[in-house]
Amino acid sequence: MSDPTLRKQSLATDASWLTLAKTLAFGVTIIVPLVMVRHLSQQDFGVYRQLSLLISTAIIVLPFGFAMSAFYFLPRAVDRRNTVALNILVVYTTISAIASGALLVRPDALAAIFHDPSLVPYGRLVAGIVFFTVASSFVDMLALANGDLKSATTFVVLSNLSKAALLSGAAIFFASVRAILFASMMYGLFQVVLLFAYLRHGFGSFLGRVDAKLLRQQVGYALPLGLAAWLYWLQTEAHHYFVARTFGAATYAIYAIGCVALPLTSIFGESMAYVVIRHVSELHSQNRRQEVVVLLSQAVRNLAAFYLPLYALLLLIGRDLIAVVYTPRFIGSWPIFAINLTLMPLSIVAIVNDAVIRSYSRCRPFLVVVRLALVPVLLATLWYVTPRYGPIATISTVVAANALERLIVAGRTAKVLELRWRDAALLKGVIGIMGTVLLAGVATVIARITSAQTQHWKALALSVVVFATVYVAANVVRIVAIGEQAIAEWPFTILPDSARQFLADLLARTRRTGDPQEVGEKAA
Repeated sequence: MSDPTLRKQSLATDASWLTLAKTLAFGVTIIVPLVMVRHLSQQDFGVYRQLSLLISTAIIVLPFGFAMSAFYFLPRAVDRRNTVALNILVVYTTISAIASGALLVRPDALAAIFHDPSLVPYGRLVAGIVFFTVASSFVDMLALANGDLKSATTFVVLSNLSKAALLSGAAIFFASVRAILFASMMYGLFQVVLLFAYLRHGFGSFLGRVDAKLLRQQVGYALPLGLAAWLYWLQTEAHHYFVARTFGAATYAIYAIGCVALPLTSIFGESMAYVVIRHVSELHSQNRRQEVVVLLSQAVRNLAAFYLPLYALLLLIGRDLIAVVYTPRFIGSWPIFAINLTLMPLSIVAIVNDAVIRSYSRCRPFLVVVRLALVPVLLATLWYVTPRYGPIATISTVVAANALERLIVAGRTAKVLELRWRDAALLKGVIGIMGTVLLAGVATVIARITSAQTQHWKALALSVVVFATVYVAANVVRIVAIGEQAIAEWPFTILPDSARQFLADLLARTRRTGDPQEVGEKAA
């Protein structure tokens, strides 16, 4: 049996490297919205966000999560790894060809979807983007499922760097929606090149005959999860279509910014989720339930150390952040942004649920049943409240539905893992994190009230400095004075072994120096 400590370090290390890569990518892609809002009118920005919504929908919904089958089959079908990859390629290419072909034949579908005839001229460009981006969207996921973390991180950086450069350049030099869409298609083509390069590198001669039996098994694995993902999309993203169709591009621009998925949070969540899924799947295949529980508790602790302080800070600085990043034209997005932030702490529960559901086959039908019950109610409610009560009521409805689903599925997850009340002791570190977050939040509020800053960038800078200083200081006290274990392992595991050992020795000496009993013994 493997050492749980080594597995824990592997989990944190894998997530850290992938998070680091995606964070570097975030540093580049954050430029794109800043450039667009400054070079496009609010109407044009809203049009781009509508079309971007449709493209992202195609990437998420059309493949039905088929590439996730790689996480299950690559560790198990060792002698048929090439065939697993080929099946995924065939499915993604076929689906993207059908979807883009339909849009080429009927570009007026855009007008029907968004109730806006001005979108029809963009139909053929959107069709090209859908084909290239959907067909190649699984490249980093395949590398990660193959255990090739180096390639996965490389793809993340290269893909986001090229996307940011192409889209920002189009916005700066041409300042038109059409130019940005053409740049998006070039990005999709580049991603296709990356995909085929990796298939050749990671799987050698992957071309051959499709294994129908294995394909059916992969479909059988992916279908319930794909249906659940499709229902999840309806639950989390369909509200965008209600607002875009009801209020038009200009209002949707405000709503889209309020609902923006912060790149850094989604980057960390995706990185941690992929790694946790892979480890839980391995442990479950070996019937090591207790190690699964310990691993998930460690994941919760790391997720809480990231999401909870960020959630509190964004609640405090959200209005100033929108004004600085998107210009004061979009300050009306703040109430929507504040409500949407509630999904951030709920992501902790969602990631743990997802890891268990994807690894324990008996959980998958339950998730589908829950979403089949919730989604029709949600859609009916959105249809009623959106035109009558506006965008704020829309986002409130979405957040409430998501919270309900995650709590229901968490109950099922606890039952499958046979959790007992004594297992709650594994999460005691989360309470300490919540305490330090509360302390940092109170200190930040006091600083903002005392300074009475009216300029958005100054209030933003002050809040970040005060919150970060108090939060770090409080955690140092927890570690040194109280003797609590490290708050979260993931930020430090990317350091070389010698650096980690130096920090561990330094921390141990600091604790011994502050131990009253040891000091008394030395004095005696």
